[in-house]
Amino acid sequence: MLDKDEIISIIAAEMTNAGNDELVHKKRLAEKYYHGLEPAPLDVKGRSSVVSTDVADAVEWLLPNIVESLSGKSVKFMAMSAQDEDNRSDRA
Repeated sequence: MLDKDEIISIIAAEMTNAGNDELVHKKRLAEKYYHGLEPAPLDVKGRSSVVSTDVADAVEWLLPNIVESLSGKSVKFMAMSAQDEDNRSDRA
């Protein structure tokens, strides 16, 4: 059985390795591009240097609706009058 110091040492080594991983670097670079923080490469002739966040904007706009639809509630009741509120069957 491993003692506490050995476990801490293993975890520290794994955390160090995880930060140096090539996939982690690619993910961080992709996130920078997604948020418009990484400028377009200037060494490509004929390529625009314009940075657009259209994809990020669309995803951020849609995300609340997607999360709400996956939250388990298939129908959302919104009362339009006091009578509707009185007829409401799911009093939460």
